[in-house]
Amino acid sequence: IVGDGGLAVHLGELASLGGSGAWCVVLIFNDSGYGVLRNMQKANGFAQAGVDLYTPDFDLLAQSLRLPFWRVRGSGQFDQALAEALAVRRPAVIEIDVTALDPAPGAFVPPVHIPGRNH
Repeated sequence: IVGDGGLAVHLGELASLGGSGAWCVVLIFNDSGYGVLRNMQKANGFAQAGVDLYTPDFDLLAQSLRLPFWRVRGSGQFDQALAEALAVRRPAVIEIDVTALDPAPGAFVPPVHIPGRNH
């Protein structure tokens, strides 16, 4: 399980996985950026900066690495995508388009201590 921002700095690992043949399904939660950092900035009253990313087309990326790929754009699509990805019994990629899903009830914001702002 990885976000698109986290995967962006580790694309080489995806290539290594493809070459290894290890039976693994990579779940990419794509919100076009560093979602947790975006939520932290918003929750603490900061302007959004450095959190929106240009993300690759993960389908084309998976194809270039010869990895089977599924894109999930609705909550009803995940179970089938996961079953199919597990059935290939080799590395596979599922991208979950977070922006296409219903909004989450609350954004995840880890506890943050900001000197001078927290008491």
